[in-house]
Amino acid sequence: MEEAIEIIKLLWTEHKVTYEGKHYKIQDAFSAPKPVQKPHPPVMIGGMGEKVLLKMVAKHAD
Repeated sequence: MEEAIEIIKLLWTEHKVTYEGKHYKIQDAFSAPKPVQKPHPPVMIGGMGEKVLLKMVAKHAD
């Protein structure tokens, strides 16, 4: 899930995105139209699991 969040935020803010992670690999991807909110729409993360999820929330959630 963390890689997906990173990719989504990049697609919202960058013109072309190249990303290589453990689970996802994209090259020169783009998303249009860009969101109106700046720098990007608020990110909300929900789930259960304190060890991993709370770190993701602290790093990525708005």
